Amino acid sequence: MPMVCILFYGMHPISNTDIRNKLGESSSQDSLRSCLPLISNLNHIASKHYNDLNAFEKQKCTDMLAELRKLYSAKEKMLNKTTFQFIGDPIPPSSIETTSLKLRHEIEVKPQLHGLRLRKHIISTNLPHMLISDIQESILSNWKQDPIRSIHLQDIDSSILHLVSNGPVIVERARNSVLIIDCHQLRLHEVVNCTIVVNVSNDRIVIETCNNLKIVPQKEKLLTIDDFSWPTLGEVNPHYTISDAQDYAWIEEIQEGALNSAQLTQVKKAAETREGSDPSG
Repeated sequence: MPMVCILFYGMHPISNTDIRNKLGESSSQDSLRSCLPLISNLNHIASKHYNDLNAFEKQKCTDMLAELRKLYSAKEKMLNKTTFQFIGDPIPPSSIETTSLKLRHEIEVKPQLHGLRLRKHIISTNLPHMLISDIQESILSNWKQDPIRSIHLQDIDSSILHLVSNGPVIVERARNSVLIIDCHQLRLHEVVNCTIVVNVSNDRIVIETCNNLKIVPQKEKLLTIDDFSWPTLGEVNPHYTISDAQDYAWIEEIQEGALNSAQLTQVKKAAETREGSDPSG
């Protein structure tokens, strides 16, 4: 039996086909996230035996893992979309309406925190979930506050964030920043030129379309990095490096409010990272 078949279909508790089926059956984010360790374990198995494979088998393994990651991303996007439907019979237009008037239903998800500039802001909220967007040249922290159950970050630039969650954290479109995150699960999408100081309780980070990341584990334990944009086995991933611990305790000494010029310079210097190449290219 070819080695690739043994790896993916024969000798291990769960196979490529099993994972594909589980992805297809996932009907919630929680059930979908339970597939990540399975994909990671399969990747670990393939990497362990990679040097024993011939050229055809190596390509087959790479293609299988890439397909699983694509299926995961597609399923995640589908579950993130909310489906709306009308209940009951449609309401006919009133006599005062003309044909040029249309009834428009707009569903908008509004961030709880948006448009932070040149400030330090401490989050103090009872909200279980937070959508935070458009943070530039600022410090944002909920350290020493109650953990937020889940956090979704979008459009972060030249900032330092110190966030604590007892659930998942998703970061989309961040650059030239320091993200200090304590959470259960962490996913990074389109994060470039950033330092990620992380304590993640499931010991796994998922990244996609990311580049030039410095990942700093807060505790001395092994992290698994699942990169959906680097399915190539047997080669060093160029999108991230594991770095030594750094001290950012000084950000908690800065008072909440507008940053002065010296503080702003300190934030920008801490967030500086040498530009990397585009991981999608």
